[in-house]
Amino acid sequence: MQYGPPRGAERIYLKDGVMRDGRIVARKVRAYFDSGAYTRLSSYAVVKCVAHFARALYDPNVYGDVYCVFTNRTPATAMRGFGVTAMDFRDRMPDGQARSSRWHDPMEFRLLNAYRDGDMKAHRARPRTPR
Repeated sequence: MQYGPPRGAERIYLKDGVMRDGRIVARKVRAYFDSGAYTRLSSYAVVKCVAHFARALYDPNVYGDVYCVFTNRTPATAMRGFGVTAMDFRDRMPDGQARSSRWHDPMEFRLLNAYRDGDMKAHRARPRTPR
């Protein structure tokens, strides 16, 4: 416990805008990372978290506020994933969105919102195409 710093706690709030036809048109993210008494790699984890706002689905409009918060807890550090795991967990969100809309099949909903040729991610990078 003295020498192994914990993974920082995260609290992430997500809000997606979905049209009636099932297209995702907006995403709002607010996240707080508990870095403990001082930062080690928590600030780097926050940067990686922001880079993963753009998920495997096309999000034309993305807004985010991410904070690295200092608390009176044990200093946290980054572990496997560096903030990526916190944002990638939200990839299950489209399953619930598919169930609540007329698209009852989550796979069909994901295909409707998949990247098309020429689309760009929220941070202005082109999605990789499999070779």
